[in-house]
Amino acid sequence: HGVDSKGRSITVTDLTLFSSGFVGSAVVSACWPKGMLNLHKRNALATAVISFSVQVGFRIISLCQLLAFAFRTPHPKSLTAPAHFLTTFQEFGLGFAKKDMAAAIFGSAVFLTWATILTFFFQELVERQAFLKHASHWPTLFEGIEFALKVAMGPLFLPLLQVTLWPLSTTLFKEDATLSRAVGVVSTIAFTRYTLRFMAVDQQLTRVDANGCGAFTNARDLPPNERDRLCAKRHPLSPMSPQHDQIKTVAKLVLTLLHMLPPLVVTACQVSVGVLLVWSNVHYDAFGGNLANAVAVGASSGVLATYVAALLDEIASVCGMLGECENVLLTLHFAVLPAAIVGFCKRWTKKKCATKRGTGLGEPLLR
Repeated sequence: HGVDSKGRSITVTDLTLFSSGFVGSAVVSACWPKGMLNLHKRNALATAVISFSVQVGFRIISLCQLLAFAFRTPHPKSLTAPAHFLTTFQEFGLGFAKKDMAAAIFGSAVFLTWATILTFFFQELVERQAFLKHASHWPTLFEGIEFALKVAMGPLFLPLLQVTLWPLSTTLFKEDATLSRAVGVVSTIAFTRYTLRFMAVDQQLTRVDANGCGAFTNARDLPPNERDRLCAKRHPLSPMSPQHDQIKTVAKLVLTLLHMLPPLVVTACQVSVGVLLVWSNVHYDAFGGNLANAVAVGASSGVLATYVAALLDEIASVCGMLGECENVLLTLHFAVLPAAIVGFCKRWTKKKCATKRGTGLGEPLLR
């Protein structure tokens, strides 16, 4: 309530803009003004639960997007419905209007990518106002911008990426094809660059220094260390490894570009990308909890198994035996579940044993 046990006011000092020359303090009760837009600040538990639910949704969408790549090449007819369902997560329905509204959809995607990039240019202004006028709605606006970036560079990253690359992967842009390809390539490179930059600071916009030339380079950004991540952790799915998130982002870009090549090459290279995803989940702890990391390893193992099945589908299709071997190939696709369970169990038991050996108390020591 802004006072200690002796009735004295508690003052909070804010150093988030210290690098910009701003330092200030205020009574803690003034930091959380009343109002509907500040309910999340006065209800930390409810906010953490909602944030956790949102992150669960984001991770499910990301998993479906990765699985959908396995069904963009010939596959058994029995899997047409699941393939159609997974594909919707990659383009969010935009692919069905590709022929009729290609130019409009492409233009909208390019606009959204550059609007997201331009956010890095003016977010410093909003952050400064949020610091100087902490009792207003500026802090909430800044948090809203941060959440919008998480959506655009998370679930929407792959759909936007695929649409901006339409001029390279389709023949729908016969008029001004060169200009469309140039715009698409530049937008893709810039969007990926700023997405990787956002991932490098664990998606914490306050750690992005976009003042002056900082809008174009991340030299003055402040990547969090282990202690910072532990302090910022609010739920089991809070990001704990920027390397893991960056590898997954690059993997999505590579998988998108691969589908411009012959199907057999695509499916063979997808297996290599699947191995990279499994390695990143094993090597880096993407989340703070052992259970969440074990689920991530299991999910990536399932993705790898799906890519292997897609490679066998393509080999059978090249040999003209896709229909004859449909039951066998279908069985291989169902091997996704055993592969995911094995990956989960391996990660779970390995981390448990390492934790017990490290401290003897079942919990790692913090230094």
